[in-house]
Amino acid sequence: MGAVGTLIGTVTGTLVGTKPGEIALPAGFPWSPTWGIGGGPGRGYRPGLDPASLVPTPDITLWVSTSGSDAAAGTSAGAAKRSLFGAWLVLSAGTYDNARIWVEAGDYYNDQGWKAVTLGVSSGSPPEVDSLEIIGYGGRVRLLAQDAALTYASAGSGAYSTTLATAPFGVLDEANLDAYGAPTWLTQQANLAAVQASGGWYHSAGTLYVKTADARSPDRWIVAAKTGLAGMNVNNAGCSAFQRGLDWIGFTTGFSGFTANRIGAEDCRFRGNQTQGTSCTTITDAYFFRCTADASYNGDGFVYSSAGVALEVDCVGVSNGRNASNINNGSTAHGATVIRCGGRYQNNEGPNVADVSSSKSLTLGAVIGASRAAAGTQRANVASDGATGKMYLADCVLDGAGTQDLYTLNAGSTIYLRATGYNGAAGVGSVGVW
Repeated sequence: MGAVGTLIGTVTGTLVGTKPGEIALPAGFPWSPTWGIGGGPGRGYRPGLDPASLVPTPDITLWVSTSGSDAAAGTSAGAAKRSLFGAWLVLSAGTYDNARIWVEAGDYYNDQGWKAVTLGVSSGSPPEVDSLEIIGYGGRVRLLAQDAALTYASAGSGAYSTTLATAPFGVLDEANLDAYGAPTWLTQQANLAAVQASGGWYHSAGTLYVKTADARSPDRWIVAAKTGLAGMNVNNAGCSAFQRGLDWIGFTTGFSGFTANRIGAEDCRFRGNQTQGTSCTTITDAYFFRCTADASYNGDGFVYSSAGVALEVDCVGVSNGRNASNINNGSTAHGATVIRCGGRYQNNEGPNVADVSSSKSLTLGAVIGASRAAAGTQRANVASDGATGKMYLADCVLDGAGTQDLYTLNAGSTIYLRATGYNGAAGVGSVGVW
């Protein structure tokens, strides 16, 4: 094992739940959920938890549509609001505990009322609700930091130009996916001539010049991501928020719980954001089902900081950190407790799964690797950092591809494995079995 400490002994487990087929969690794992986890080698891992059970029954339901009007009541699909802000005004004018908003498929731009949204309770920050559920229906709902669909004109040699008052932090092309299914960032250039010569983008004097990799005219899949614009933020300890079928594209962070009760999402995408795809800082608990966090510009996919517990089920955190310092992860915990069931974490500019500080994590049946980091401690597929940090992995696939599969950065950090082979390990901590 090279620099890794002596192999430590087997860690026994204790059953969580009473149903046949539930697996045993590691002894001493600091989260004993009321639901068990079924599955095992060749069958996948699934928690005995219905996402619908996490959301209370609403006492008001509103609708939003690209064909709606903010002058409408918003209380039925036939009288839908045009924007999330229009629905916000309804909620803030009343006294509701739990709200649900249905959003019809389509593209919703920042200047159409999908501005940075903060969820609070009776602190005066609208809407004054304890729980908010937003559900997309009829196809994908794309919420974009970009102002209005930009209209481009030819600038010659395959380049196009449009009016854009402020330079974006990057330009994303969702029509061109990398090998991991994430969209690509166009390259920032020094001038229009460089754009015309080799593609990419350049901004000057309120004009954005773009040339796509396939030299096509920019379309709805080209996103000029706006600097410093937050997506949806929950910043009150009494508030919860849950989403289904939404894409948050090109924001600072797509969906965040800065101080929150419960954060959750199902079948959502957090794509091309400036820092994190989704971030949970001081929360009670977080639940993500079949969500994707990819192509963040200089940050992570899924992030959990401070106390709290989080569950990821079949989530994807890939290709994060396009302009990075080798510390960008697919999924990472910073003092939290996390269970990952299934999932895929690959091609990030840093360890694909990295838990630091006093974090404890259990990762079951995931595909992890390979890191894109240049070298050193960050060029690892799984990294544990923290004097009391513990990571447990079972039935995972670590596709080293020339990188270090495991890295323990602190003398007290430990990685426990079960039915998980690895290509190499380094660091000053320990690698053992459970």
